[in-house]
Amino acid sequence: MILDMIKPSYGVVFDKATGEYVDTAFIVLMNADTNTEITRCLTDMFGRYYFFVQPGRYKLVVERTHFSVQYTRSPFAILYGSPYKGAVIEREQESAISVPLALHKDAPDWNHENKLAIKRDIAGHRVPLRWFALTIAAAHLIIAVTLFIVTLSVLYGVLAVMMLVWWAVFLYDHSPVNGRVAWEKFGRNGGYMQIHGYADVLIKKVPLTARGYYWSLIPPGTYVVRLYEYTDETHTTADMIREYHDVPVPTGILNKSFLVE
Repeated sequence: MILDMIKPSYGVVFDKATGEYVDTAFIVLMNADTNTEITRCLTDMFGRYYFFVQPGRYKLVVERTHFSVQYTRSPFAILYGSPYKGAVIEREQESAISVPLALHKDAPDWNHENKLAIKRDIAGHRVPLRWFALTIAAAHLIIAVTLFIVTLSVLYGVLAVMMLVWWAVFLYDHSPVNGRVAWEKFGRNGGYMQIHGYADVLIKKVPLTARGYYWSLIPPGTYVVRLYEYTDETHTTADMIREYHDVPVPTGILNKSFLVE
């Protein structure tokens, strides 16, 4: 994906064994249906070429002295992309043809060393392509390992949060500070309690957990506690099941357990 973002718009002809650019190679653009030549171009000193074509079916032919085409794998495919292997190239709209082309060197050019020296002078100090390809491969490996570790870390983080929430709910339900409404039938649809004070004034409405646990802070005093059970799953209606008078709350914490028989 990263290479797709940074790869050039032109095609490159390279030596499949060394990864070096192949200059002065003729690239012939052929009509795949009629097998006739449309146009041709010559690669520059750095093996680059480019065709802009109309919608149609095309093939490429490469001609270069001392080089031949062999449709086999190249270790430099990671650097240039997967080499062209003679298949038909289809274009449904106006676009460029710039696929990488790999050649096999049959014999060295008589001025091979001179051309390499000129390339070094033009491009300056260059890292050998073999090391460059290995560097890119190592970068891909590091990115893949990093993404794997990050994914695992995120998954472990989500699991840790879920475990913390589960333990928090478990400890809250089983905390000795909590009170409980113990009733065999209670909890089918859930329920709540209402705490009433002087003159039957509603002080607080306290929801009950699925197991009947609750806990509430109210001013010290004596209260009336009414227990309600929801009659439907939408919690829109409820029936009072018990009423307790003169419930003492001396410390301001109501956590009394109520046994409903």
